[in-house]
Amino acid sequence: MIALASSALAFSTPPTPMRNFRPSFASPAVAAYPTFGAISLASMPLPAFADDGFDIVGGIVNLVLTAAVLGFFAFISSYVLEAVGTVGEQVGKIAEYDAAQPKGGPKRSSEPVFDDSGSGAVSEAQIQAELVNRKKRGKGSLQKSASGVSFAPWMDIDEDAIEKMKQERRQRKK
Repeated sequence: MIALASSALAFSTPPTPMRNFRPSFASPAVAAYPTFGAISLASMPLPAFADDGFDIVGGIVNLVLTAAVLGFFAFISSYVLEAVGTVGEQVGKIAEYDAAQPKGGPKRSSEPVFDDSGSGAVSEAQIQAELVNRKKRGKGSLQKSASGVSFAPWMDIDEDAIEKMKQERRQRKK
């Protein structure tokens, strides 16, 4: 009904301007042409009402769908509540664990971290013999194992040439 009246006013011709009447709250354009208000009323959305009355099947379907949506919401909310409860339990356990721990923390030892006591499997004489043997052989090759087997036989790397280039670079840098 309101939509019909406002649409009728929107397309009506504007009345003749009122010469001597001007409300204090209206600008001259709005006071002279009140159809502007009717046009703005016509463009506003209105709630939709069915003209044929109440439909019992539609009402039942809407109630069933509403119950289903509320059921899904309750189902999801149960997991949220379970998660909040689990977090609450863990907070309590962590607080108990922290209360049981000493305030200063564990005391640190000044002893060495590594074990240099030795297992006794290698004697001092064997260690000295190995050091003498290494001094005789020199630095050794990085490309071969101690038994003489090459690590990567397909790569032909000249270690002497590499060492020579390193020496030349050190000389240039000085």
